[in-house]
Amino acid sequence: MAAYKLVPHGTRVLVLDDNHGIRDILLECLTDCGCNAIGATSVPEAILRLEDFKPHVIISDIQMPGEDGFAFIKQLRSRIPSQGGKTPVIAVSGSGIPEHQILEAGFQAFLPKPVDVKILAQTVADLIGTQIHG
Repeated sequence: MAAYKLVPHGTRVLVLDDNHGIRDILLECLTDCGCNAIGATSVPEAILRLEDFKPHVIISDIQMPGEDGFAFIKQLRSRIPSQGGKTPVIAVSGSGIPEHQILEAGFQAFLPKPVDVKILAQTVADLIGTQIHG
């Protein structure tokens, strides 16, 4: 049988997206995969949630009013590892920003909107490095 990756039950995922509808869909999909997922609507809110939630993976929109995903990744990467500075981040965007520019900014992965939930779950699993054989 082929090996495939699953998101381990209880994986903590923070979803940063100012669009309530998209954020809610991502949260629902992640919860259905067994994740403990919470949302944030802005960069300051996401930074605050790092303290108490300590996510294994973060999903961040790129284009948001005020501070965008690039501002978020810059703030996150300036933190020490115990404060979340090394947390893997998946960028999601419907904009035409080139993927290489997103990855060079410090994101570990990029998924275009609309996000395919199977690919999202696979990417989260890949970033936390857990492989389950089926």
